Amino acid sequence: MIKGQAEGAGISFEQAFALRCTLELGPYYPKLSGLCTSFAARGKATRDGKTILGQNIDWYPGFPVDLLKVTHEDGLTQLTISLGGFAEYTLSSAGFGICANSTLTPPENFHLNIPLACYLPKAMRQKTIGDALGVLCQAARGVGYYHLASAEGDIVGIESVFDDFNIIYPEQDILVHSNHYVTDRFKKGDLAYMGIADSYLRLDRMKRLMDMEYGDITVEKMMTILADHNDYPLSICRHYDSKTPRLFNAETLVSFIMIPEEQRMYISYGNPCQHEYIEYRL
Repeated sequence: MIKGQAEGAGISFEQAFALRCTLELGPYYPKLSGLCTSFAARGKATRDGKTILGQNIDWYPGFPVDLLKVTHEDGLTQLTISLGGFAEYTLSSAGFGICANSTLTPPENFHLNIPLACYLPKAMRQKTIGDALGVLCQAARGVGYYHLASAEGDIVGIESVFDDFNIIYPEQDILVHSNHYVTDRFKKGDLAYMGIADSYLRLDRMKRLMDMEYGDITVEKMMTILADHNDYPLSICRHYDSKTPRLFNAETLVSFIMIPEEQRMYISYGNPCQHEYIEYRL
């Protein structure tokens, strides 16, 4: 995959590979940290029973973000938000989508794995959500949390450290996540308290706001929740804060909501409190 992308972009393989390793290199060398708050809801939690998933993508101001529509040789089509060419948030015509959040484990436990920017595309090329989860179970280790949600109402999350992973299931048809571990055996090594303690507040806030709308969750209501400013500026809708250390100073670059059953995605380019969502369809 990387060889083909390097050839198509007219760059060297080494340049393309380094780009795909951005998230692995970031947290453990210059100590950069990406932030995100994500959700998924289904069944009794939503107004019409359809599955909804989405998140705010928080990263450094001015970082490039692109929307791609990809058609594969086998007919599979995808809408993919690409964050600088290394992180991808995809809605697939196979009927499922993915959210992704950064997590941090102690660097002394670091060992080389397949870059997430290589295994995420493979996961989202699968024809079923089960096969996509299988790819993540094999390859996802240490720097990311993911959850998948399908038109059929399947919702499943996966947390990992460098030598282990854990599957997370929704509670009362809702699953939310931010940037700290919720798996008990991973909490001891969690580094979220070092600079991104707001992750604990964002997770609780997202849960509470969605619980208040339980049974009546809609795309429009999730747009409002994703624009929430509790604990501003380090809120779900995150804003640049000159008082926050530069290495942890992210802002919401993109906010998105997917409806797999309708093959539809809504995207706000920038803070959702300031920008309208635009509708896209596969």
